[in-house]
Amino acid sequence: MRINQIFEQADSIFAEHRHILSKVAKECAIFFCESQKLPVFKVLPSTYGDIQKVKVRKQSQKTKFSQTFNEAFESEARDLRQRAIFTNSQIVEYTDGDLFYVFPKNGYKFMYCTEVTHSTNDYQQVFDSLFEQFDDDKAEQMIHDLLKFTYTQENLFEGIQKEVEVIFYNIPYYYAARVNTFEYNDLLTDIERLGDN
Repeated sequence: MRINQIFEQADSIFAEHRHILSKVAKECAIFFCESQKLPVFKVLPSTYGDIQKVKVRKQSQKTKFSQTFNEAFESEARDLRQRAIFTNSQIVEYTDGDLFYVFPKNGYKFMYCTEVTHSTNDYQQVFDSLFEQFDDDKAEQMIHDLLKFTYTQENLFEGIQKEVEVIFYNIPYYYAARVNTFEYNDLLTDIERLGDN
């Protein structure tokens, strides 16, 4: 009973979001453990609430690059590029939308490359160059090999520490909290309190 009184006295932001924060505490516990509580970020539409559940929807982008990327990781997930959550472990510049902390649901899989901070931008020049120099089949094979051998699925904490793009997949949804509304350490404290109940 005493803990309920403490929660009732909490600030209005915590009180307003208590229900969803308790879900984050339970449904994202593996992420907090594997990331050692370091944040990952994603730019999302400004129309989103301060904290909310976000469904992973298949993106409609069908570029040659996304097709090649998908083929390289076909054994991991179907249409990975369109069904994954691309996050950054550093605050990125953005012009549209708002920056959010991302909390992947338990059961996620992840991958990252220690040299890639934005896969589309970082690989586009290499991609274009290979397709100019080699026939399509040879260029695609080289890109497949490059992607397969440079991405890892081990040690999420290391990927976040290196401030690279981290790709989460194999989940139907994740939670997002607006950076401008929540100070990360305060948010973690609130989530931990709810997780202890």
